[in-house]
Amino acid sequence: MNIILVLSNVWWICIGRCHIAALKKFTRNKYPRNVAFIATIDRDGREIEIGVARFTPGSKDGWFEFAVVVADGWHGQGIGTRLLQQLFAIARGAGANGIEGSVLKENHRMLELVKSLGFSVSPDKEDPAIACVVKAF
Repeated sequence: MNIILVLSNVWWICIGRCHIAALKKFTRNKYPRNVAFIATIDRDGREIEIGVARFTPGSKDGWFEFAVVVADGWHGQGIGTRLLQQLFAIARGAGANGIEGSVLKENHRMLELVKSLGFSVSPDKEDPAIACVVKAF
């Protein structure tokens, strides 16, 4: 599996083969505003996307809002965890204060995942079907 970093939809860097100096150049220069990691596999010579995690500016200054999705056949294999860990490392390195998101309350696996990554979980004040997840750095 490859994990690809996308900064502002312009730069593509494969983490598995990228030199650390290049990562520092792209992650420590300027406060990244839109970042995504894409997990891919090679299937019969074709690159297939199996997961993506991204962040964008959040509701508070210095905070990001995140989202993650993993293809159905790949759930429970640690892909979401790995994508989020990479994403959070970039956010912390950029000086973010924290990261936040919304999760459907019925998505028990996702709620377990974010709790295992140190998020606090609380009910959404406007929608009883949604949980707010927050992690300060």
